[in-house]
Amino acid sequence: PHAVAAYNQAYNEFLFKKCTQDDDAELAIINHPLPLSRKQSVEAKIKLSLVVLIFMFLPFCYIPGAFIVFLVKERSSKSKHVQLVSGVNMLAFWMSTFMWDLLLYAALVCLVMLVVLAYGTDTTEVFVGNYKSFKCTFLLLLGYGFSGIPFAYIISRHFKNFSNAQISVTAVFFLTGFIADNVYLIMKVLGYDMANSIKSFMQLWPGFNLGEGFLQLTTTFWRSEYLGRSHRIDPLAWDAGGESIVYLFLLGIPYFSLLILLEYSQDGGSSGWAGNLLRKLRTSVQRNITSWFVVQFQPKHEPHSFDAFVPDCSSIQGGTKDNKAIANMDVLAERDYVYQCSHNEKESSAVLLKNVWKIYPPTTNFLVYSRNLMKSTLSHIFGASSTSINDSQFSECCPKKAVQGLTTAIAHGETFGLLGANGAGKSTTMGILTGDISLSSGEAYVAGFDITHHSRNGMSEARKRIGFCPQVDPLLDLMTGRETLSMYGRLRGIPSHALDATVNDLIVSLTLTPHADKPAGCYSGGNKRKLSLGIALIGDPQILFIDEASSGMDPLARRKMWHVIANVARHRSVVITSHNMEEVEALCTRVTIMSEGEMKCLGSVQHLKNTHLNGYTFDLQCALEASIEDIETAKRHVLDTRLPTSILLEEHGRFLRFSTPSLTSNSTLSISTVFRALNEMKNDPTFLIQDYAVSQCTLEQVFISFAHSKTNSEST
Repeated sequence: PHAVAAYNQAYNEFLFKKCTQDDDAELAIINHPLPLSRKQSVEAKIKLSLVVLIFMFLPFCYIPGAFIVFLVKERSSKSKHVQLVSGVNMLAFWMSTFMWDLLLYAALVCLVMLVVLAYGTDTTEVFVGNYKSFKCTFLLLLGYGFSGIPFAYIISRHFKNFSNAQISVTAVFFLTGFIADNVYLIMKVLGYDMANSIKSFMQLWPGFNLGEGFLQLTTTFWRSEYLGRSHRIDPLAWDAGGESIVYLFLLGIPYFSLLILLEYSQDGGSSGWAGNLLRKLRTSVQRNITSWFVVQFQPKHEPHSFDAFVPDCSSIQGGTKDNKAIANMDVLAERDYVYQCSHNEKESSAVLLKNVWKIYPPTTNFLVYSRNLMKSTLSHIFGASSTSINDSQFSECCPKKAVQGLTTAIAHGETFGLLGANGAGKSTTMGILTGDISLSSGEAYVAGFDITHHSRNGMSEARKRIGFCPQVDPLLDLMTGRETLSMYGRLRGIPSHALDATVNDLIVSLTLTPHADKPAGCYSGGNKRKLSLGIALIGDPQILFIDEASSGMDPLARRKMWHVIANVARHRSVVITSHNMEEVEALCTRVTIMSEGEMKCLGSVQHLKNTHLNGYTFDLQCALEASIEDIETAKRHVLDTRLPTSILLEEHGRFLRFSTPSLTSNSTLSISTVFRALNEMKNDPTFLIQDYAVSQCTLEQVFISFAHSKTNSEST
C-alpha cells in the first residue's frame, strides 16, 4: 500500500531539485493509507500462510532422515545382530525404537507449535488462529511422524552407510512430499482428470498427506473468510484436514507391520513360526530365482540342473570320494564320520555342520549379462555383428557360492580355527552359525539345536548358549565400556545383585580398568577389540564365536587377549577365524583352511605341517662380497649336490630360502643331516655363506601353499 506514495515522493523530489537547482532540497510527503478491505486482508493472510506452509513443510522433509542415522550405524557395526544374539526380541527391539523416536518427534512438534504461536495468530492465523485449526495442525504434524518414521525405517534397510541413507531418505520424502504435492496441485488447477486418479496413489506417502492437509487447511480458511460464515467448514472435517489426518495415522500401521515382516524374513530375524515361515518363503524365492537363472543361462558345458549347481544335503551320500569339492583325505574322513554319526553328534557336539551350502542369488551384473544376451539375439536376427557372450561374463553375474559343502563336528571344549584368505567363506560361516545368514542347503546344529528353518525356536535356544564377537566392533560410541557390558549382562539375564561384580571382574581380566568409564568411541582399536570380546564373554556362554579376535592389537595386548581366550576355552568351545598364524597355533586344537567356500584340509596344527609340508625350511645368507655368480654357485650346489630333494622358495639378493621334505620314497632326512650339510657349506670358503638357519615348516607356509594352488588353478 505504500509503494505508490513512495514512488510519487521520489519522483516529485527529483523534479523539485531540478527546478530549484539545489541538490540538498527535500520534499516531504505524508501518507495515510486506507485500511485493507476484507478481501485484501484475507488475500494477505493467504499469501503469508503459503509462505509459512513452504518454510514449515520443507524442513519436515529432512526430519525423518535424522531418525535412521543411529539405526544404520547400529546395523552396519553388527551391534543390532549382537543384541539379537544376546537375547533381544525383534518385535521388542523395533517397538522400543519406534516409541522412543516418536517421543522425540512429538517433543519436536511441540517446539514447532510454540514457535508458530510466538509469531502471533495474525501471521499464522490459518494454522493456529483458533483451537480447531491449532488442533488440526498439531495432528497433521504428529501423524506425519507416526507414519513417516516407519516409512524411513523401511528405506534405510537397504543402506550400510548412514550418510548415504540420510541423504536418500531425505530425497525420497522431498520427492513424495513437496514435489508430489506441487505436481498434484498444478494438475488440479489445470483441470486434468488424471489429478484425482494419482491422488489415490500419492496418498500412500506420508509427505504428500502432510502437504495436502496444509493446503486443505488453507483452502478451508479462505472459504470461511472470503465467502462468509455460510461456507465455513470445520478444519477437522473430512473435506478439510480430516482426510489427511486419518491417512497419516492409518498408514503408520501397515508401514510398521511391513517393517516387522521384512525384519522377520531377513537373515538373523526373530525365531518362532512367523519368522521361520517368512525366511523359508524368502529362501524358496531365492532358490527359484537361482534355478531359473541356471536353467536359462548356464553355459553349454555346464550341467543344466539346479541340484548340480546347488546340491541338496540329501543328494550327496557320505563317503563319495569323487566329489570335486573335497579332495583332502582328512576332510573326507570328517565328512564320513559326520554322516555316519550325525544323529548322536547332534546332541554331543557343540557345533555340527552337515553339507552346508550358502548360495547368493545373481547380483546386478545379471542385468548386464541379460542386456548383452539381448543385444546378441537382436544382432543375430537382423544380421548385424553379434555381441559375444563369454563364460567370463557369465561368471561375473553367476550366483555366488560362498560356502560349499561344509561338513564338520566341533566337540565341547575344543578350540576350532577357521583359516582362509579374504572371501574364503569364514565370515559367512560365522554368520550362519550365529543366525545372521541363512544357509541355502544342509543342516546346522549349535549346542544341539537346529538353527535352520526346520526348527521353530532352535535359533532362539542356541543363541542363549553362544557368545559372538564379530569382525567389526559392535560398539555404541556414546556408551562407556562399563555401561556396554552392563547392558549386555542384563540382556543375558545376569541378576542385578551379581551384575556389578561380574562386569568388574571382566573389565579387570580384559585390562580395561583405566578406560572402563570412558565412551567407547574414544577407545583405541585394540581396546575396542577387548570390549567386543567382553561382550561375547559376559553371561558365561557355552560356545564362543570370535571373528578376527586380535586384529588391530599391539603384540603385548594380543598376548593378553590370547591368555584370556585360553582361560575361557578350558570350559567351553571356541570357534575362531583369524589371519594370524601365530594366534591359531597358540589357541587352536584343530584347524581347517578354507578356500572358495570349501574345507581344503583339517586337523591339528602339527598334523597339517606334517601332512602338507612335511619337512624343513632353511635359509642361507651370503656374505657381502659374494657376487651374483657366487650366489648362483651356492644355490646350484644345494639343489644339485648337497640336498637334491630341496626346492627354492625365495631368492632376494643375497638371501636364499629352501624347503626340503623329511620323508622321501627312498629314505628319511633327519634335521642333523641338514645342519651338517649347511655347516660344511658355511665352512667352505668357496660358497661365501655368512650364516644359515633351519626350522620346521610353519602353518603360514601351509596356508600360502593353498593360496598359491588357488591362484594357479584360476590362472589355468
